[in-house]
Amino acid sequence: MAMGLQARNNNLKSEKKLGNSAARTQIVKQHAEVERQKSQARQWEEARIQREQRDKKLRLEEHKRNSVGCKENNALHLIIEKVFKKYWDMEFPNLGGTNPFRIVIDRESAFLIAPDYFNIIATPMNLTYIKDKVKGRNYTTLTQFFTDIDLMIDNALKYNVGEDNPYRIASDELKKKHTKIVKGVWKQIKEKQNQQNRS
Repeated sequence: MAMGLQARNNNLKSEKKLGNSAARTQIVKQHAEVERQKSQARQWEEARIQREQRDKKLRLEEHKRNSVGCKENNALHLIIEKVFKKYWDMEFPNLGGTNPFRIVIDRESAFLIAPDYFNIIATPMNLTYIKDKVKGRNYTTLTQFFTDIDLMIDNALKYNVGEDNPYRIASDELKKKHTKIVKGVWKQIKEKQNQQNRS
């Protein structure tokens, strides 16, 4: 141990002999490295602050868009709910005042109601399915809602053939009513937009 201490002391003495200039050079290098690291840390911190400010600005903009979108979504869903009620409340005199478009025909019920239904219809649609989508606020546009109504009518016309078929007669009647409803809704929306543009 004494020899280890003596060796260390000798090393220190030899380092001193190398001169203060090498030590100074080393200190200058260390100081330069510390300054470089400080500078880099400042740059990183400035970049982080800029990122946070940019992110905050984006979040505020997104919040504003969502607030507007939320109001628009609420207005859209109110329209869809109101229009859907017209379809749900329809009654067809030739079918004893009932509405067959509320009936769900799926793989389980088709066996009893219409055994060949899925041989003819690829994508079933009915007012009950649409009602679930309306309640779940799944429609993001009025066009999506009307597309499902169109599909339901097309399915009914495709499946119920024959002029005397009471379901065909109800389907034709629904198609006429649907055309009037669609025109009326789009006309009201256009009028409302024109009023807002004038304001």
